[in-house]
Amino acid sequence: MCALKNLTPFEALTSKKPNLSNLPEWGTKVWVHDDRNSKLEGWLKIGRWVGFNMDSMHAHRIYWPGKQMVSVERNIKFDKMEVYISSLDMLLEGENDSDSGDQESVKQPVETSPK
Repeated sequence: MCALKNLTPFEALTSKKPNLSNLPEWGTKVWVHDDRNSKLEGWLKIGRWVGFNMDSMHAHRIYWPGKQMVSVERNIKFDKMEVYISSLDMLLEGENDSDSGDQESVKQPVETSPK
């Protein structure tokens, strides 16, 4: 028997469902600031967001595909274009599910540069 009857603690306190629309999607591309490099080397590195760090409120866990490891980073920026495109793809997939067409949608990778 569940004490909260299939509710989250937030729902039990406020009687509302939590708004999770601002959570980043797992695997989203992020730009990580690295100040250990010289001025001639790049100060931004590309990684993938895999979650929040439980030990710190403002730290993120970043996966490095080239190294195949995860590190904890604080100075990151999310690739806004990739977040926008993935949410747009989800909306379009919902529309395609209702269609009876046999066409497959193909995602094209989009590269953006940091500002």
